[in-house]
Formats: sequence, structure tokens, C-alpha cells
Amino acid sequence: MEESLFGKDPDVAEDMYDSATSTEAISRRRQRNEICVALKQTSFLHDAYISKNLAEVILILIYLPFNIYYIVDDRDRHAPCAIRVESYHGILDEPGFLHFQCAGKKMSFFRAALLVHVLFLCLHLACSVTAILWCLFNRPVTNLLKTIESIQKGGSFKRLKDKGKDFLFLFDLLAHSCGLESTLRVLTHSDEVFYDICKPTVDITDSLSREEDKLMVTFGPAIVEKWLDKGMKVAKPSRPLGIDSYEVTIFPAESANHTNTVPSKAFMSMTDSQFPIDIESGFNQDGSRLSYSTTFPDLNGGRVEYTVTIATMIGKSRMKGERLVTHLVPYGPEKPGNGMVKLAGTHQVEIFWDPPKGEFGKYTLKVEPISEFERPRATSVVSAGSSHNSNFRFELNDKEMEAANDDVSLEGSNVRVLNNLSHKFNTYTILGLNPGNLYRIELGTKTGNVDCQTPIRDTILTKPLAPRGLRISNVTSTTCHVTWLKMDGHSCLRGYQIQVRTGDGKVFKDVAVKWSAKSFDIKGLQPSQDYDIAVTSLCTGAGNLRTESDVSMMPMTTLPENVKNFTLESATPNSLTIKWDNPLLAILNHRFKLVIKAETAEEDEVLAEELVDNRSDITDLRDIKYYKRTVDVPGDKSQHTFVNLPNILGSGHLYKVSIVTIAVTSRENEVASPGITERYVHLFIKEMVHCNQCK
Repeated sequence: MEESLFGKDPDVAEDMYDSATSTEAISRRRQRNEICVALKQTSFLHDAYISKNLAEVILILIYLPFNIYYIVDDRDRHAPCAIRVESYHGILDEPGFLHFQCAGKKMSFFRAALLVHVLFLCLHLACSVTAILWCLFNRPVTNLLKTIESIQKGGSFKRLKDKGKDFLFLFDLLAHSCGLESTLRVLTHSDEVFYDICKPTVDITDSLSREEDKLMVTFGPAIVEKWLDKGMKVAKPSRPLGIDSYEVTIFPAESANHTNTVPSKAFMSMTDSQFPIDIESGFNQDGSRLSYSTTFPDLNGGRVEYTVTIATMIGKSRMKGERLVTHLVPYGPEKPGNGMVKLAGTHQVEIFWDPPKGEFGKYTLKVEPISEFERPRATSVVSAGSSHNSNFRFELNDKEMEAANDDVSLEGSNVRVLNNLSHKFNTYTILGLNPGNLYRIELGTKTGNVDCQTPIRDTILTKPLAPRGLRISNVTSTTCHVTWLKMDGHSCLRGYQIQVRTGDGKVFKDVAVKWSAKSFDIKGLQPSQDYDIAVTSLCTGAGNLRTESDVSMMPMTTLPENVKNFTLESATPNSLTIKWDNPLLAILNHRFKLVIKAETAEEDEVLAEELVDNRSDITDLRDIKYYKRTVDVPGDKSQHTFVNLPNILGSGHLYKVSIVTIAVTSRENEVASPGITERYVHLFIKEMVHCNQCK
């Protein structure tokens, strides 16, 4: 305490070093805490002081009457000064008188000394009574707490006083001998209650106004300022005691202007009648809240950690200050001109950006899913050799327009925050996304707990999954039917892109269908051709965002065309000649497969009976049990003769003749046309009858 009172305490320079990492400061603080806690638990010194002075008063009051009595007692003033003495042999030869010193001359000195002693006893009595009255009614620190307690309606001050009396008693003695201002300074470094009384009112969430290169500090008056203002109004002391100013210091000091002194408005109100302020209410005369502010310009910022100390100056004594540790606002990253999306995937998106100027601690990234939009109307457009970019159109609704706004702040329960991205990054891959969904991202910088003021925002759209369950059915020479499974969980799905690609990879047809479709009929294909059917999912979002899935592809080959004009050219008892017109094939590698057969069939017998009834020259039509022959005919032929047919039994036989076109494509796929089947009756009368009603 003595070192603190006489300026030898290093804690007075608390604003110029970091006490949290100083072993000496920690050691001093712990030692003070041990002493102060011990004093708060006992009242021995206080009670001994009262008992000692009370005992002295009692003893003085007992002995003082006796001393006064001996001073005023005058019985020895009439005693004789000469005594007659008779003669004694060997000692006194003859009688005479013995003369003594006068009694008044001997006692006057003792009476004067006793009187001085009585006067000192009275002075000591007055001092003891004054000490008792001071201890009970006029202790400065205790009265300070009582006044603040009456203003603050109790609080932590009761807990301080209820534990013990020695702590406050000793500091009252220090304040009596060294002054209240110096004692308060020591108390603010020794006890948290006095520190709370004397520190400025600081709202950590609103006290610092940060920019990239300057810092403004705002704070309110200390509790002790209201007490001093109220005490001066009530007591009107001859020597005004008040807060002269507040001292705001920033460390590290990057310029000569590292300490700002802010005058107290209470002191200004006391010294200047034109500046009236009601400190007790906490408001200015115009109704605004009472506060102080100061600014530190031209700071380096970046990753520098600044310590701001706001201390109250009572008289010339500097109280322990309120410390605020902060960083300046870092510069934000720069958004590329074409957006932040570098590569979009189904479950992840890679983004990139330009680093900011100046140093900073780390990047922060916020990712927020955008709710599912109302699906716009989409129309299917079919064209040959065209791209879906020009054929697939939609209109943005209100929710999508809101999603396209980059100024929307990301705040909500669904926001995913990544706070620890290294300051060395300029690209990052966001994982754990859903395919075919729209997300809003916000990238900023952060140093300590301070975020940048200008984060960059963008909207990203993930790729949809490729269509699943792709199937091709009902393939003909010019058409086919494509089906796929329904896509779930794709909020931005707008449709499907169907491309028909030739064997060399060129787009033959390009089709866009709406999101609800699960199948599509492709028409206008060429016969006997190899194709690849590619189906792609399309997703679109706000701001002309567009993604498409990987291609689901399935090969297919169209069937060749059937021959034309498949007819009977001529017939003999043991041969039939068939003629046809070749189809227009895009490939030359093809052939024809002809099959002739005769078999017992119920429908054939009915047709034979009808033929016998209509022909008077046919009396009996018999069929063989079973006959079949297959012949391959080169593709450049247009007729064929079946020879060595079975001998006719009865009036003739009923034959079925079918022809199938078989083509081999460039991929060596062999495909066959549906085929054509005709029925003919080979009669004994050497003519062939064509049955038109059976094909």
C-alpha cells in the first residue's frame, strides 16, 4: 500500500504493458488479494481501536477529578514553619528552634505540574472522543460506500461490509492521512467493488466504433461521478472533490497521440455555469444520454491487437482503468467480376476470390440454403442441331428475385458458418451440399472477434444428379420411347435436356422437356442408324444461374425399314417366285431373310375351305403336316424363287411367306425390321392364289 501511495507501484502504468502476461504483475495482484481477503474476514483492528480509545476515555474520566482535587486543595498553607527543640546531651547543648522551608513555596511547583498534566489529559480525552466519533460517523471511504449504496439500492456494497470491518477501517485511516483521491486509486487496484465504482461505464458491444484505420471509443460516466456530483450539491464542501477528466490510452502506441484526455462534464458544469448537466440522472439537458467519446486516427490496423484503457482521474490521481482489447476492422475480400463459382458439383461447389489488401486473421464463410421456389412454367422445344441454352426459358418469381439480391444478410437457423478458413486461401470447396439446390454464400474476413464491414456475397447452384433408370423401348425405324425415374430433392430442377447423337458424336436432335416429365417419344430418326440417347437434368436459379447434370447415355439402333410391294411374281407346281422393292437404307451392309413354311393351323384350314367354296374348279385342298425353308438374299436383290416345293396333295397347299430386312450398322449391331408376312395357296391347277385378307 505504501508503494502505491508514494508512486512506486508499477501497476500505475497498467495501460503501457500487458498485465495478463507479466509474471510480476500477476504476483503483485495475487499478494494483494491474499492480504485484502484476510482483512475482509476480521474486525479485530477496528474493535481494538474503538476499545482502546473508549478505555482511555474511561480512565481519564476516573483520574481527572482526583488530579483536579489535589490542585485546588489548600490545607497545607496554614502549617507552622518553626518547631521548638529542647537541649539534648551530646547533640544540642541548649534549647532553641528548628526552622523549615515554607510549605507554599514547596507545593506550588507540584500544583503547576499537576495542572499541566490535567490539561494534557483533557486534550487526550478530546482526541479519544474525536477518534471514536470519527470511527463511527465520519469515515470518508465508508461514507462514500453508504452514499453510493443509497443511490444504487444496495448491491455488492452490502456484501463487502458484512464480511468484516478491518478492510474499510484501515483504508479510512489511509484516506484520513493521505487523502481520499490517493486512497481510491489504491482501492481500485486492490478491490473489485471499488474498481466497479470508479471505472467508466463501458458497454463492450457498443463502446468501440471500428474502421479499417481508426478507432472511436465511447463510454459513460463512472458511478463515483454521480456520487461526487450529488455530494457537492448537498454538502457544498469548501474544497470540491470531483472527476476532473477521463484518460483514454491506446497500446501499442503507433504515434505520439496515444493518450487522449476527455474533460469530465460534471467538472465542466461545476466550473462553467453555461454548461449545466444533471450527472445523477445520466442525461444531458437536451435529453440525450450522457456519454464521452474520443478517436484515435491513423492506425495501422491489420492483425495488430490494440489495448484501450479508460481511466477515471479524480483530482490528480489515476484510478484503475477499464481495459478493452480489440482489433480494427479488416478489409474485405474482392469479388471476381464473373462471380465466385469456379466449379460446381452435385454435393460440393468450389469458389474463389481475390484476397483483400492489408493483413487479417482468417476468413469466415456463411452458407444458407434458399427455400424451394415456385416452379415456373416450362415448354418443350424440339429442334435439330440446336442447343438447350436458346430453347429452355423461364421467368423469375419474387422469391428468386430476392435470392438474386447480393445485399441480403445471412441470418437464420439454417445458416452454416465456417469460422476458421486460413488467411492463405483464395479458393475453397464447400462440401455437404444437396444436388440441384440454390445456396447463398457470404465470405468475409475476421481478425480476432472483429468481422469486416464489406463481405462479398454470391448465389451458387449445385449440379443436379444425372437421371436414373434410363430405358429405351418401342424402337422402330424412325421412333423410340425414352423413360427415366422421377428426380426428388431438386428444388431448382427446371427440366430435362434430351439429345440424340449420331455415331460420330454430332447432335442430331435436341429436346427440352419440363421438370415433371418422366418419358418422351423421339421421332424423325433414320432407319438402321446407331444413336446415343443422352438425357441431362437442368437446374436454373436466380441471376441466370444454370447447371446441368452429368449425361445419362444409352446407345440404341433404329430398325431397318420393311420392303415395299412384297408380291408373288410367278408360280409352278414346285416353285414360287417372290418380288419386292428395296427400302431406302442409309447403309449398304444389309440383306434379306425370307422364310416360307406350310403347317397345319386352324386359321389356315378355315381360309382353305373358304377358297374351295369360291372356286368351282377346286374340289379338295390338302396341306402337308409341316414344311419350312429359310433363305438369305443379298441386299442388292429384289426377288427370289423358292424351288423344290413339296408335291401337291389334293387341290393344293397353303404357304406363309415372310421377309425381314437385316442390317449391320457401323458399330456392328445387327438389327432386323419387323418383317412382312403373306399367305399364298399353291393349287394343283398350276396357279397361285394370293390371300389378301391374311397378312
